[in-house]
Parts: sequence; C-alpha cells; structure tokens
Amino acid sequence: MRIRRENQMMKRSLLAFVLATSTLALALHSPTITIQPIDFMNEHAIYSTGSGKVVIPCQTTGSGNITYAWRHNGNPIQLDDRIKILDGNLSVANITASDDGKYICLASNLYGTSISREVTLQVSVVHSLRNISENIIQSSYGSARLRCQISNQTTRMPKPSQIYWTASDDSRVPETTSIAINEYDGDLIFIAGWQNNTGSYKCNVIFKLFDPTTGSSTKIKLTGAAQHVYFKIPTSATPSFAPKIEEGPTDIIAILGQVRVILECISTGYPIPTILWQKKLGPLPNNRYSIEKFGRHLVLKYIQEADAGEYQCIAFSGFKQVSASAKLRVAIDSRWKASITNTNQPIGSDFIWPCSVSGFDIKYKWYRNGQRISGSPQYNLHANGSLTIRHLSPSDAAVYSCQGYNNHSNIVSSGYLNVIVAAPTFIKSPYTQATFFRGQNATLRCTVTGGPRPTVEYTKNGRTIDRQLHNKYTAQLNGNLIIHHVQDSDAGVYKCIASNRYGTAEVSGSAVIKIATTFTKSLTKTFVRRPQGFILSCQIQKDPSLNVVFYWQKEGKNITTQKAVLNVHGLTTTLTYSSSSLGDSGRFSCFVATHVPFAGYETQSSSAMLTVHDIPDSPSDFRYNQVNASSAVLSWLPGNSNNSPLLRYGLTYRVNSNRLSNDPWRVAINDVPPWATFHRVNLSPYNYYHFKLIAINGVGSSKITPSLTFHTDVDIPYHSPGEFRASSGTADGAIIEIRYKPLSRDEMNGPHIYNLLEFKPQAISSSWSFINIGNNGSYRLTGVLENTVYKLRLRPFNDIGLGKEWTHTVTVKTGVAAPTLIPEHFQVYVIGNDSVKLVWSTDALGNSMGTKIIGYRICTFEIIEYVHITVLNSNSDELAIISYWTYDQSIAKTQTLGDVNVATMNHLKHNFSYHFRINAFNCGGDGLLSQTVSQYISRSVPEHHPVFTDSISNFTSSQMLSHQLILQWLAPAITNGIIQSYQINYKLIGNQSNSRKTIAKNTTGNETSAILNNMKLGIYQFTIAARNIHGYGVPVTIRHKVANILAPIRLAATAIERTFIHLSWTVGDIIGQEETQCLDDKF
Repeated sequence: MRIRRENQMMKRSLLAFVLATSTLALALHSPTITIQPIDFMNEHAIYSTGSGKVVIPCQTTGSGNITYAWRHNGNPIQLDDRIKILDGNLSVANITASDDGKYICLASNLYGTSISREVTLQVSVVHSLRNISENIIQSSYGSARLRCQISNQTTRMPKPSQIYWTASDDSRVPETTSIAINEYDGDLIFIAGWQNNTGSYKCNVIFKLFDPTTGSSTKIKLTGAAQHVYFKIPTSATPSFAPKIEEGPTDIIAILGQVRVILECISTGYPIPTILWQKKLGPLPNNRYSIEKFGRHLVLKYIQEADAGEYQCIAFSGFKQVSASAKLRVAIDSRWKASITNTNQPIGSDFIWPCSVSGFDIKYKWYRNGQRISGSPQYNLHANGSLTIRHLSPSDAAVYSCQGYNNHSNIVSSGYLNVIVAAPTFIKSPYTQATFFRGQNATLRCTVTGGPRPTVEYTKNGRTIDRQLHNKYTAQLNGNLIIHHVQDSDAGVYKCIASNRYGTAEVSGSAVIKIATTFTKSLTKTFVRRPQGFILSCQIQKDPSLNVVFYWQKEGKNITTQKAVLNVHGLTTTLTYSSSSLGDSGRFSCFVATHVPFAGYETQSSSAMLTVHDIPDSPSDFRYNQVNASSAVLSWLPGNSNNSPLLRYGLTYRVNSNRLSNDPWRVAINDVPPWATFHRVNLSPYNYYHFKLIAINGVGSSKITPSLTFHTDVDIPYHSPGEFRASSGTADGAIIEIRYKPLSRDEMNGPHIYNLLEFKPQAISSSWSFINIGNNGSYRLTGVLENTVYKLRLRPFNDIGLGKEWTHTVTVKTGVAAPTLIPEHFQVYVIGNDSVKLVWSTDALGNSMGTKIIGYRICTFEIIEYVHITVLNSNSDELAIISYWTYDQSIAKTQTLGDVNVATMNHLKHNFSYHFRINAFNCGGDGLLSQTVSQYISRSVPEHHPVFTDSISNFTSSQMLSHQLILQWLAPAITNGIIQSYQINYKLIGNQSNSRKTIAKNTTGNETSAILNNMKLGIYQFTIAARNIHGYGVPVTIRHKVANILAPIRLAATAIERTFIHLSWTVGDIIGQEETQCLDDKF
C-alpha cells in the first residue's frame, strides 16, 4: 500500500516537472470560467417557501477532466439530495433561510483551480405586519403620522413593491399636497390635517416575490391594523404651524447607470409648505431628473459620476423655511483595467503580476489553486492589486486568481503561471533592416525567453555595447534594447547574444536612420458656437523616402458623418464641418501613419478637445410660491447649459406695469448661484409684479422666460416719506412750511396713502397735535405760536393702519428765517468697500440771514445698478451696456449733523449707486437742498476693487525765493492701489476777488512735492488730492502768503582773526519782520 502511494507521488512530481519545464510553445489550458455565477438579490431575491428551487450557473473550459466544487460563506458545500452540482451548476431545492449567503464556484483540472466571482443568494422571508393599533389626536391644521409598522422587521424582509393606505370604507387614500406616504417606511403623514381627515386608516403592503424556476414574480399582500386619527375643531382663527422636516433625505450610494434614485423630503406645517430642491455647488442633471409627489421626491435618472454631491430640499411656509440635505455617492461597478492571463516566467526570477480594476473603493484578493494568499516573504500583496512572487521555483506553477471587489460588485480573472526551465529562445528578432528615427528613442527587438532568465549582450558593428551608458542604452528584462536620442552614428549592424546555463542563442539585424515624422502644427483646444462650422488642421514633417497616410478620429472612432470633409494638401490635413451641433463636441485626433519598411505602419497622433457650445436654454417651469405681503419664492427648473457651465441666473421685474408697458425692467438680483432652483425676493405690499428670469453662461444669456405676474397682499406703510424739512415763514411768524417727498405708488402698501403731521411746542410739556396733511409733498401749518420752537415729524398711514416709522424730528423757531444759501462744493468720495466721505464748503454760508448755522442734513437714497445682460464675446462685437434706474427716492434716509464740513457714512451696499443731497439748517428750520451727487459702491472682489484713496497728510508750503513756492506732503496711509499722480488746485483769495480763476497742476508721477514758479504776490488757497486708477481721493486744503523776499542789510564783519571771520546781517522776511543771521567761516 505504501509503495503504491509513493508511485503515485512520483507520477505527480514527474507531471509537475514536465509542466514546469514547458516552453512557450506549450499550449496552456487551465480552467477558464466562461459563464460566471449570477446574483439572486433585491427584486430577484428568492422567497423562502420550503419548496422553491434555484440554479446558480458556472460553466468552464480547459484541458482534460474538469471537476467542480462550491463554497457557501467560505465553507465547502456538502452535497445531498437537496443541494447538487449538475455540470458545474449549483442546484438548491426546497430553499430555506439557511441558504442565504455568499457563493463561489471552483473549477479544477491538471493545471490547478480557478475560482468564480462571489455571488449573493438572498432568501426573503415575509412576516405579517405588527397588529398594533394607534390613536392620535391633533389640532386642525396640525400634522399627524400613522405608522405602517414594517420598518422594524428582520433584514430578510424584502422591499415592498407597493404601499398604499385605505380608509374605513376601503377606498384608497390618495397622496395630495396635504397627505403623503413615506417612500421607505410606508407611513401615512398628514402634513396639515383638517376635520374631514378624521377617521380610521389601514396600511396595505404588496410584495413581489421572484420565482427562479419560471423567471416571473408572484404577489403577496399584507394589511396592518387600523390606525385612528382625530383632528379637533379649531377654537380660534386659522392657526399657523412652523414648517418642520418630518422625513428628510438620507445619504445614499447609487450605482453608476442606475435607472432611478429617489431622494425624499416631507415637510409638515401650515400654510402647507412648498418644497424645492437644489444641488449644492452644482446644477441638477439636465434632462435626467424629475420632481414628483408634489415636490416631495427628487428623482434622478440614469446615474452618472457627475451626479455625486450634496442635495438639499427647502420647505417654505409663509415667512419661514427649513431645509435638510443628503449626500449622494456614485459607486462604479468593478471593471477590468488589467486582468491576469496565462504567463511564462523563468525559474529563479521575481515576478510581478499586475492586476488592476476600476471602480469605487476597490480592494483585492489573490488565490492560488482556490486558496486565499496571505502576505509573506514569498508573496507580496500590493495595494494597487499586483502580486509579487519571489524567486520562482517549479512548485510555484499553479492557477492564480485575482479578485477585485467593493461593497457592490466583484470580478475575478485567473491565469496559469508556467515556470520555465529551458535554454534561451528568441521570440522576437531584430528586423532585417530596422528604421530608427533621428532624435527619438528606438527599440532593438531581441525578445528572449528561457529559464533561468537569460543574460543578453549586445554588439554594434562587431563591438560590444556598453550598457552602463544609461543615458544612451537601456536593456529591458525581456531582452529588448532601448537606444535613446537616436543619432546618425547609431546606424549599423546589431547582434543580441542570450545565454543561461542551458545554452546560448543569438540574432542580428541592421539599422538605418531616418527623419522622424513629427507634428509641426498640432491640434489645440477649440470652442465653437452652435451652429457655426469649424475647420481643424494639423501639419507634419517626415522623411522624404517614407510614405504617410492621414486619418481622423473622434473619441477613438473613425469619423464617418456625412457633414465632415477630410482633405490632404501635401503634409497638411484638414477636417471641415460646415455646421455644428452640441453632439459634435468631443476629443478629435489627427493621425499620421508612417510606412516603415519591414515594421509596417507606425502611428503618431495629435489630439485636442473641441467644444460646441451655445447660450443656455431658458429655464422652465418658472413659477411663484408662498406669496405674502412682503416676499415671494420664485422657483424654476434649469435648462440645458449647452456645453458651457452656467455662471448665474438673473431676475428682472416691473411694478404696477401692464404687459405692453415700455417701463424699464428693473434688476432684482443678477447673481443667483448657478445651482439654485429658487430665490426668495423681498417685495412691497399692494403691488402687481412682473418677473422674468434668464440664465447666463460663458457664451451669453438665455432667452428670457415668459413674464410671471402676481400681486402682493396689503399692509401698513413700511417707510416714512423722504427729505422731510420744515422752515419758518418769515413774513408771518405764525406759519411753518412743511416739505417732503411723498411715498411712491410702490411704497403705499395699501389703498389711500396719507401723512399724519405730529407737532408740539418744544418748551411746553404737552402731547403731540395731529393733522392729516394728505400726500402732495408740501403743507403750510398755520395758527402756531410766534417766536416759539416747535418739534415736528411725519408718519404715513393708509386704509390698513399707521405706518411702521416716523420721519426724523425737526425743530423750527417761528419768526426766524431759515438759511437761504446752499452748501457749496459738495463732493462724495468712496473710501472703502462700504463707506464714503462727504465734504462741502461752509465759507459762503456764514451766519445766514444773521442766524448761526446749527448743522446740516444729508439725504441718501439708493440706486440699483441695472445691467443690460450682454456678454463680451470673442466671436462678436457685443459689449456690456450699463444703465441706471432709481429705486425709490421717496424713501430717502436723512442723517442730521452738527456744524461740520465733513462726514463719513458706513455700511453701504455693494453693487449699489447712491444719490446724496445736503442742506443747512438753523433755528429757523431747513434751507434749500443741494444738487444731487451720485457715487457707485463697487463689489469687493480681488481683480476689481474700485476704492478711492484716503486723505493726504502733512501738507505744507514754504518760500525760499521770490515768486517761488515749494509744496510738500505725505502720501495717504491707505492708497487702495498705486498712486498715479496728485492734482494741485490753487487760486488767489482775498483782494476782494472771489472770481479769480482756479489753476490746476498735476504731478508727473507719485512724487510728494511740487515747485510753483512765477507766483504773484498775495494769499493763495491750495487744494491737493491723490489719484489712483479709480479716481481722486479726499482733497486737503492749506493757505499761504506769497511776498517779496527783502535784500540783506546791515552787513558787518566782527571778531576778525588770522583764519576766522564772523559775519552778521539783517534780513526782512515775507511779512516784514527783521531777523539777524550769523555766519562763522574759516579761511
């Protein structure tokens, strides 16, 4: 018995040696699984009835007799009458819950064992719904949730194919804006319940169970216990319930190409919430999504990698909103990048076996003859999937399997490792006459096999090549020799000599040098606007003795469309499209194939992306939601971006205009993010609004959507009238003149706008008096006390009620004249991202009409920039056209200042222009308003930061010579850009000549001094302002008297010594004083 076993072992060893010493000529036929097992899961899960049957396929080709085995959850399957292997396939009858799990097929022959992919057999068990009845009492308009009671069942419970609820009369409960059925748990949710929703309800669940025998499904229906809900009669006016996310979207992993993915968001509240969706930091997938179930479902279709990201649902109810987010990850099923196949490797070598799988979160396992390989000194498992086997020996000959897998799929490939023990054999020899191209790298073909791995020596023209010259030669493991940077001197006869301990072999061939075929004009990235045609061209240089062939491809396929015309002119080829469509976008490649003697055609290519783009399609489904007195939510669905990413959306509107009106469209907002699908706009009550929407990409603006029209509810006035002023009537000391800017139609907020004048004597402790003064902009208050100080203010009202705010309070003393002059030289300078400095002159005012000026009032009102959306386009002469419209001057804000001539305003808005006006006031009231000064507050972005400079400091003057003046100053501490120059304005003052001309002088650069010559005698006023690229900063003013410099007098010499003299004299300065100067000198 022992001798027989030893003979068997010898036969096996002999067979292993024969296999190990095989050469490449041996045809290897290890088991190859041609039909892989399949999964039975999800909708194809097997229903456990105790009588079902399933067959998991596994078919293989290979040499000799092939035997099969299967594993279940990693353990060998014990075959019996219920579980059988039939021609490799696994047959399982009378399925039970214990059959659930992972399965692998193993196929073996003389060469070894291959394994299959791992598959899942999911066995479903359907349990009855829990028979628990619930009773819920809720206020009307409140929310309620009835449980279907299937969510806590065992994990073997299959996913229902349908869930619906029935009322007590067995009628189905339809989903509406106020009633929802949760997609996953099946719960019935009353978003805002009414009395007629009171009643009993039952949950009905239908399961579709797959029958693998017939390939069809059967249905099972389960019905739960009755659930009761009672909505109480409201005891007061219609209540409101803040919106609440009852069921928010959950993070989900979708498979690339998955047909349908549902993100669910159910919000309760009253008024019934409007639910809108958006993808954060990206647009919703164009033409591959839908909004269903009254906005509660965002359905994504045919999932792509770009769909990964964070999705947000927002529920709006009245003035309130809530949101919830979920992340979608896209899993890519494992696919081969580099599978393993049969291979021959020399004995004694280290072999790296590549295995690479593309997909989502891929991991790897290796098997040898069906047994899992662990890392060891013999085997190195690499994170990239490769396996290194150290120092190959005959015992390493076997079938190896590489499995790439993630949580969703797995694939396996197998190959036989043949360990070679043989003399060298060249399987690829040098060409009889190889062609090397000048300046490029060339490969001398000397591909050799043998075991152990042969050593190869190379000669050229009979002389041994020094392989240590690494910058010139590189010998590869397979025997090929790389020659770097080919020169004419590399021509000649080459020989390769390969040897190991079993023998020697040699081959030879010659090489000639030619001019390389290269591109002198390559393809470049190109953009074309639909439907314009385009021409692509490339040009080459080549060796005159070689022939070339041109051809074109798009995305790796030859171009066959009839609208493409290919031409070749000498060494230039062109591809012409007479017109273009979005589908013509792609990577185009120009190929040139050079015919090389003996070697055939060698190909080079030049590739570049061509993008056909266009303005975006107009947004669709533009609608309004949740309109109230002061706001509305506008929503839309994005159109196709047409191969140019969206940059933003713009909303424009009109107020109280009919559709045929020529009133300009105002810009509500021009930078809505490109991923947004809604925007809440702040509005005024009691107005009819017309809104339009455009989408903007890098090409231009979409067509404008049709106008959306709606009106807002009424409310009390929100603002007080602008430019409220009051002054005493000097002709009659018992009169006060009232002036104001009436609220516009847009700001009335309700029918019949009026103003309530409130006034009272300042010194008397009494209540305010009230008069309705209408809304015409002026009013004369009579019957007041003479020589009395009054406090006055205005408050608007309409038919709804009194307004929210009063004007500022002004004081007026009757019988005293108000200022009659207007502040001069009123200027406004932008000094920061959100601030301005206002400067004016008080010289001309003095004591107006003999009454001292008390202070100044500055009226400010906003202007929104209106931009006609016209994008700069390199293919046209279009320019951006900018115009302005006034938002509403009737609600100007007033700031009251003391007796100053400078003021700073902060916290202004970006992208807004502002109008400013000023008036002086004294105890007699307000003087006249100045002309309007406008200034634009720009956006604070790095590449465009239009902020003016701060003030100059230490501005001084000095006179060294008659009629010459030196001005010096320090540059502003904050320049907000490079100072380009300074402007100096000066004029003679005094001499009873206020009309003397102002002279302007600019420095040539940013120097901080200036010399003025030929100055006439007199007192001058100098004003200086720094200028950067955005304009002039705040000016600084000084005065200086220019006078004659007198000649020195009383020159005398004192203390004369041999080498020293002391001189003294007297000089008169520019204001006539005398000063004694001394000088000591040596000689």
